[in-house]
Amino acid sequence: MKIRLERKGYVPGERIKIVAEFENASSRTLVPKAKLIRKETCTAGGSKKHFSVAVARIEGKPVEPHSS
Repeated sequence: MKIRLERKGYVPGERIKIVAEFENASSRTLVPKAKLIRKETCTAGGSKKHFSVAVARIEGKPVEPHSS
């Protein structure tokens, strides 16, 4: 599996183009899925809190066995 993005940072409301290539060498049909996770770190008074939340999910077209 190869996945590419145009860059690493985005702002809220901006579209993100995901380019993915899959090679299915198995004997089963696979369905590619992706999840975009927002990670935040808040710092106050010398301590840090980390938060992460899934902000989007997508499901691609099935990839047949022994194909790409």
